[in-house]
This record gives sequence, C-alpha cells and structure tokens, in this order.
Amino acid sequence: MHEKIIEVVTTPDPSLQSKLAQSGHSFHEAAAELFDNCIDAHATDINIDISHAQKAKYNIVISDNGVGMNLEELTDAITLAKSSKSSANGDLGLFGLGMKTSLGALGRLHEIETTKKGSTKKYIYRNDEKVIKTKHSADIIVKDDAPKNDSGTIVKIGELHFQTKARLQILKEKTARRYSKILGILGDDRITITINNTKIQPVANKFDKNIPQIEGTFTFNDNSYPYFFGYLADQRAQSYGINLYKNLRIIEEEKKDVMGLRGSHQHERGVYGEIFMNDFDTDHTKTQFLRSDRWCEFEKVVKKELRAWRSQVNKYNANKHDAHPVTRDTKNKIDDNLKKMARYLNETEILDDLDFNTIEKSDKENDTLKIVPEANPTTSEPKSNSLSTATGTSGSKSKGANPSTKWKVGGVLFEMKYHIEDLQDLECIKTWDLVNETTLNAIINNGGRVYNHINEKSVFITQEIVDAFIRCLIEKKGVTFSKGFEIRDSILNAAYL
Repeated sequence: MHEKIIEVVTTPDPSLQSKLAQSGHSFHEAAAELFDNCIDAHATDINIDISHAQKAKYNIVISDNGVGMNLEELTDAITLAKSSKSSANGDLGLFGLGMKTSLGALGRLHEIETTKKGSTKKYIYRNDEKVIKTKHSADIIVKDDAPKNDSGTIVKIGELHFQTKARLQILKEKTARRYSKILGILGDDRITITINNTKIQPVANKFDKNIPQIEGTFTFNDNSYPYFFGYLADQRAQSYGINLYKNLRIIEEEKKDVMGLRGSHQHERGVYGEIFMNDFDTDHTKTQFLRSDRWCEFEKVVKKELRAWRSQVNKYNANKHDAHPVTRDTKNKIDDNLKKMARYLNETEILDDLDFNTIEKSDKENDTLKIVPEANPTTSEPKSNSLSTATGTSGSKSKGANPSTKWKVGGVLFEMKYHIEDLQDLECIKTWDLVNETTLNAIINNGGRVYNHINEKSVFITQEIVDAFIRCLIEKKGVTFSKGFEIRDSILNAAYL
C-alpha cells in the first residue's frame, strides 16, 4: 500500500473576520474594546462623537492622543489574530481579534487614521464589509503631511448595526463604571474620556456604616489579589454585585453568580465588591474570565475568606424589607421584555438541543392554582393596577392569575406562567415547578431583594422570571451552570437588560 503526503493551504477564509464580529458584542462592549486600545496606546484624552444623522457617512468617531501606529503596527492591527501588545506592559488585547471584531460588530464601514509620535507620516486604512473579499490583503494610504509633534489615532465607523440614540446614556453609564479606576489620575497622566461633549466622571459609591467595609488581599498560589467589599447605602440609586478587574478595568460587572453568591445572592443584596485579578486570563472579547480549574480553586478561597463578613450582611438584610407594589406601567414593561425574549428564542436555535419530551411530570400538574395563586391587588395601589389582567407574550392574551410567555424550547412551545407577589421573606423565586413537559409555573417575590436601578422594577422581576427558567434547565435537564448562565445572559441581552 502506497501513501503520500500532500501539503495544503489552511489560510483562514476571508469571511472569518466578519463572522467573528457576530459573536455577540453588545454596543457598549464593542465601544469599550476601542477605548481599551486607546488606553493601551497611552492616550490621556479619549473622545467619542456619536452622530444620529442618517446621511452621515460615519456615525461614530473615536479619537485619542496616544502614541499612534507606524505602518507595521497598523498592519498588525488590521490582520486577524496578530497583535503587537504585551501583558508585561499591562495591555489587555493579546489575541489580535478585539479591534477587528468590534469594528465589524458596530458597523459595516470602517476607517482608521493614525500618526506615530515623532513622525510626519499619516497612515489611513478603509474597509467596506459589503465588498466581498477573496484574499487577505488591504490597501493603506500613506500621507506625509502630519505635524511632527502630533500623534494619535482616529477610528470612524459608519452604516451602524445599532440604533445609537437609545444606547447613548447606557454607554456613558457603562463607561463610567468600567473605567472608574482609570478616569482621573493613572500614574503621572490624567485620563479623560469624553462622549458627545460629556466628560465621563468616575462612579462614587456611598456605603452603609452599619456593615463594616473590608479590604485586603486574597492569597492564592503564592500570589496576592487585592479586594474591597462594602454594603451600599442607597440600593435604589446604585447597582450591586462584585466587579472583577484586570489592569484596572472591569472585565465582569456586578456579578452575583460567582465568588460565593450563587444560589443565595438574594440574601446579600447591597453587597458591593472589587477583586483585582491581573494574571487571570480573559476571553478574546475581554468580557469574561476563563472558567478554568484555577478559577474554580480561586473561588473557594474567596468564599472561605468572606464567610464571616457575608454572615453579617445576611443578618442585616434579614431585618430589612423593601417591597413596593407592581404598577401597571411596570407590568407592561415586563411583558414587553418577555416579548423580546420570546422573539429571540423562537427565531434562534440556542435551545434546540434540549429535549423537553423526557421530563418527569410533577404531581402538581392538576393543582396549578395552588402553585400560582390568584393575584390580589395591593393595598397601596388601585385595583385596576393589579396584575390580574396581565397579558401573555406569545401574541394571544392570557387573562387571570397566570400571565404567561411562550418560548420555543427543544422543538416544542414552552410556556412560562408567572405571578408576582410582595412576600415577607428573602427568596426571590418563591416557588417554581415544572408541571409537565412544556409548562413551568413560578411565583416571583417582588420583596425578595432590591435589584439594581430599583426605579426600573421591570428589570428585577424580568431577571427573576428568567432565573426560574434557568433553574429548570439546570435541575431538570442537567444543563451545566456555565451553559445555564450563558443561556441566561443571551436571553437577557435579547431584551437589552
């Protein structure tokens, strides 16, 4: 038998870059990727202008006064999987994917103009994703008219995939939180980020003096990881959870399902934490730390060392009750959120690999009203504002005690029936039960805890409804925690939460 070896070309398909751009970037995450590049370039002044004009060629312009790029560095910047950055310098982007995918996630037209410090050369790169590419190459315009003492980079994006007007305020808020440790003074430089002529200010938290603030370092594998924990004074005005940092930038924000809060975070409302994890690896989008065995071991250290402090928080929260009536406006917002999620789940295949025809039926199948009791109007608002006339999210009205939303799961139409109460205990999801293959009943406790931005109660309640669904997947279908929370984030993103 004869054999031979054939050498083949394995150059990535030219469409790979545009495909990676569709990997799930939100608007503010893609913008943060470009801000990170400015900071890594030692910029002290970062400016973003967002235009809503329909006829504008470029609707987003991000400029900085960093060191700029020469021809070789710009070529690296636009070449997939190539990067000139170094973790030793405190840079975040090491995959060579971030800028390419974030530009594609934001819009179809791109332009990069850059000048290296000390040079009069100006390099300009333009890209139109509507033009089909058959090979990996690019044209770069070279001009020799840049002032010698000037440097920096200007990035322009047009034909956007997002409606920016609705997201502008969220971008400002997210930027203020993500870069709070950088805004102001970083080393000998003063960092400023300006969005549409608004100078972004770092977030200042206020803490309740009844719970002691603690700070120190976690020791793990002979390394030290600084931390700070406190209890927020005004939970209605501030978000809560644990911020996980790398190189002074928030990678994961307000986490409630990691570091010991999973499964019981409703008892720990008001917790604000910061952990600095510079030598932990992130994914290529820099929005999540990789869940390795090392990560799991580090979680155990954190949970153990915070046990006593968390116990104080639990006792303090047990004596507080912040229940507020659900108004008709809030109910309508919840239903709107669930409609968006239903459309997303019904149009995608994210849950098609789940088989909902093998569920063991509950013995409560014919006892629905005991699981989800009749809604009673609260004493603090008129009867007409109660939830007893809530409508379903599947397109048809669902009156009475069991408003519902229908989601396509595992090839079947899965119905979530929910009810909201103000209960005098801390459990967010008071009761949930999968009564048959395709029906889940849940009682959401409106008084269980105070979620971030309490004025938007719809966000808190919607998330708890989704959490009940995720519990069903994890406990009844054997879905892993990591996959469950990935599904959860996808569903919530579909409703812009």
